Amino acid sequence: MRFRPTLAIACTLVAGLTAACGSSGSSKSASTTSGPGLHTETVAGVGSVLVDATGQTVYLFEPDARSKPTCTGQCAVVWPPLAAGLAAGGGTQSKLVGSVAGPNGNQLTYNGWPLYTFVKDTGAGQARGQGVHGFGGYWYTVSAAGTAVQGASSPATTAAAGSSSGGY
Repeated sequence: MRFRPTLAIACTLVAGLTAACGSSGSSKSASTTSGPGLHTETVAGVGSVLVDATGQTVYLFEPDARSKPTCTGQCAVVWPPLAAGLAAGGGTQSKLVGSVAGPNGNQLTYNGWPLYTFVKDTGAGQARGQGVHGFGGYWYTVSAAGTAVQGASSPATTAAAGSSSGGY
């Protein structure tokens, strides 16, 4: 008889810990249930552009040819694809938010463009990937209209674009 209450307590503790551990992950798709979703913010050097729920600047990759993600392997490590499911927030048009099946899973799109973040953007309000050439094409921030923001550049763009590694 003594065994059963102890077992019940142990099972309750394990279930509680499992639930707590399961909810502590930090993936991009976790932000779909909280925060402002995909929205616009003013980012120094580029203006009003799309950002994710955490304020990370969002980019498009010109070779994607809209609705066809081409950034895989090492490219997806440097330019992580945004997971599908992020809702439209302030400054965006919900009719432009979608998703596409890509090599890295279902990926968020805006106006047909698969969306990415950049590992060199270490905090909200940065756009170090703006205008960078790497992995066979150019990376640009995205306007609320769903187009590439060209002509603006971040302080790191020139150095990154001119690197011998092809923009990472």
